[in-house]
Amino acid sequence: MRCIHRNAALAVVLMSAGAFSSQNPLLRDETTPFINSMDNEGQGFNTFTGAVGNTDAVRVIKPADNARVKARSTGSTDEIDTTDISDEPYNVTELVAMIPDGLGALGSHPQPLPSGNGKRSDLPAGNWPRAPNGVRLYSAVEVKSFEQLFKTLGISGSVALSGYGQSGKASASYLDKKSFEASSVTYLVRVIVMKQPESNYKYELVLNDDIPDSAIPSWYGDRFIMKYIQGGSYYARVSITSREEGRTQDVTAAAAAVFNGFGVQANVSAEYSDSLKTLTQHSTITIDRMTIGPLGLDYKATERSDGKASDILEGLKKEAEDVYNYSHQNSNKIYAILGKYNLVKGYYKNKTAVFTPPNYESVDTSPVYEAYLEFKNLQRKVENTNSNAFRGGKEQQMNLQQLAREHDIAFRAWVTNVAANPTVSYTIPDVAAFRETVSEAMNSTVYAALFEHTNYQGEQFQIKTLEKCLTLPPNMYVDEPGRFHLRFQADYL
Repeated sequence: MRCIHRNAALAVVLMSAGAFSSQNPLLRDETTPFINSMDNEGQGFNTFTGAVGNTDAVRVIKPADNARVKARSTGSTDEIDTTDISDEPYNVTELVAMIPDGLGALGSHPQPLPSGNGKRSDLPAGNWPRAPNGVRLYSAVEVKSFEQLFKTLGISGSVALSGYGQSGKASASYLDKKSFEASSVTYLVRVIVMKQPESNYKYELVLNDDIPDSAIPSWYGDRFIMKYIQGGSYYARVSITSREEGRTQDVTAAAAAVFNGFGVQANVSAEYSDSLKTLTQHSTITIDRMTIGPLGLDYKATERSDGKASDILEGLKKEAEDVYNYSHQNSNKIYAILGKYNLVKGYYKNKTAVFTPPNYESVDTSPVYEAYLEFKNLQRKVENTNSNAFRGGKEQQMNLQQLAREHDIAFRAWVTNVAANPTVSYTIPDVAAFRETVSEAMNSTVYAALFEHTNYQGEQFQIKTLEKCLTLPPNMYVDEPGRFHLRFQADYL
């Protein structure tokens, strides 16, 4: 087991879109993907586990109720104990900064949402862009790191590990690190449509004196849900792999030309068709999608697709454009805006906080989730490999499966323990030791290939051997010395 220490220099909550200037006193730079267990505004939320808490942690007073509240509170400020701070509509910059995927406006040109009649805004010109109908973005960007891809989930590593997260759908291989690293180039097609949420809400804390301190992380969490953002959220990870080593550069250049044709300000150049042909002839393409909430389309978007480049990429382009053009017409929730308790009136009495929410800002979850992903790859290897590949056969495979289950439980226990006591360091399973155990238990497999030319081009003959020597066919022996060149590749975990 190894110990994961707190790192005060790193912020844990990856869902934070970054600080920005705002005229909204209650506006936080935190949103999180909507999940089905979110019942209403004012519900407690734990950003470390992704779990929702008590439904009535904060009472939310909407504009229609404000006049009544003011009338009742006249002459007695303690009767209602509501904050006098009202939040305001968000401008385009603020809405974009609230997207929890860490990409902001990268590669896109945010556009205000049209109104129902197709105009730019129903609001008077003087209010623009203070309170637009909303904003939408559509772009295709090259993804150069797995961390960048992971952040598109909009949740922290601990939330992903705990099993919570978004209610949307994602292909099982959307976050497959091994396939990401094996790809020649990866692009992300991203469409975000955000409708302007309601404004002028007021908030008051609902204090339950019967809740013990130990239950605060689950009852209140460290945030509460202020309101929801409706719209559409669509991501497509496009993995492009060259079929030939010598064609990688051509494939990468062709991909760049093709994806210049995606987005609001797409540049469909004359080489677009030629580039599609290059990808069709020399690459393998797989598309893995992730969405949050229904997209409001009149057809169902598949989670995963592969096939001929010209077909699936043209289909992807149409799909992305449809999401961009029509998602604002539905009322599907995609994000929850989170607020801090210490900004709600009623949190302090006699200048003393009535309770202390947990603080997870000094806990770094990134290395834990990286280790967990590596562990899950090993676990799948153990589960899916034929028992004949293990030195001890079926019995040894079953022992490894049991060890993997224990490791999985230990990872999840780490989240539970830190959620309750974020100031304490807890251990996680040693993935390197588990890898070594699995490696030692399996028979080694060696692959060999004979190539006609020194640059591994031309005629080739492939061999797979399982801890034994093979005799090459007689026709592989040639009179010309050095004509064929041998290359070995050992299978690894």
